[in-house]
Amino acid sequence: MKEMVKLMVVLNEKKEKKVNNNSFSLFFKANFLLTCIIFILFLQYNNNYQIIDFFLAFLGAISSATILYALLYILLFVFKFIGRTGLYLTGLVFILLNTGLLVDYFIYKVFKFHINGMVVNILTSPDAMDSIQAGIMPIVALFVVFIILLTFEVYLINKLQQKDNHSKAVLNRRLNKLVIIPLIFIVLSEKTAYGFSSLFSNKAIISKFKVIPLYQPLTFNRIAAKYFGLKPKVETKNTIQLNADFNYPLKPIELIDKPQKVNIFIFASDSVSASRINSQITPNINTFKQESITLDNHHSGGNTTRFGIFSLLYGLNASYWFTTEEAKKGTVLFDVLKQLNYQINITFIHQHQLARI
Repeated sequence: MKEMVKLMVVLNEKKEKKVNNNSFSLFFKANFLLTCIIFILFLQYNNNYQIIDFFLAFLGAISSATILYALLYILLFVFKFIGRTGLYLTGLVFILLNTGLLVDYFIYKVFKFHINGMVVNILTSPDAMDSIQAGIMPIVALFVVFIILLTFEVYLINKLQQKDNHSKAVLNRRLNKLVIIPLIFIVLSEKTAYGFSSLFSNKAIISKFKVIPLYQPLTFNRIAAKYFGLKPKVETKNTIQLNADFNYPLKPIELIDKPQKVNIFIFASDSVSASRINSQITPNINTFKQESITLDNHHSGGNTTRFGIFSLLYGLNASYWFTTEEAKKGTVLFDVLKQLNYQINITFIHQHQLARI
């Protein structure tokens, strides 16, 4: 009799594990679909799509979501054995993930780059709020997004708990047959297409993948060069691609006849607060400031060296940095100075040399 009871307990435990496994797998698949939709939304930030470009970028978005969820499944695998609590913990991870993706979606819309180390460093710095004035609406929008995702996860968990075990098992098996093999094919085909596009320097295709968050490119350049003697085409310098999404300047610069030439000096000091320019800390610079026209009510073009210098020389928003770099386009300021036969000299002064100025 005792052996029968033990056997029944073991069978019930195995049955409960199967139920949890099916609930966990279905929960994962439902959230994977939601995340895929968010990834695909990023594709609208590309312009001048050709059919093949859009198709490969579309596969790239799904591929990135697939790889991300494969890693999450491995990391969260233990949660499938702790029942409903495991689903709630997994749901919390999905809420944070999808909230982060949506925040990145709006960051890319404004700045044309994804959340990166620079963004994290700025947001976590002690004085971040002094330079970032988001306003109330983004905070309200973020809170609304969080509540919507939380409601979705709770609703999904309750629906899975209400569904009978047999139906969940059948549905999970069907989805595995319909989803797993196609997703593997999508990842392999998309990575292969990107690898060959990189090998043959097809910028029209490669550039379309930059909008995809967390995208991990795969290239064959080293293998092709080592074993097959194939090397990527050397990128042409100082030219604008015909399909580059960059129109700078908007109109050609027309010079007047016999323009009056003056000496032009541009002084740029990196990471120096305006409050440090005073008679105690920087007396010589402060004297120069007193003898000059000072513009105090201005706005920085960027929070880092390259963005600040870029906006200073180009007169453009710092978000155009990446497009300008890709197009290999110099600043109009220097183009005009060269036309006027100016002698251009750039000097870098390090911190230990400032004491002599």
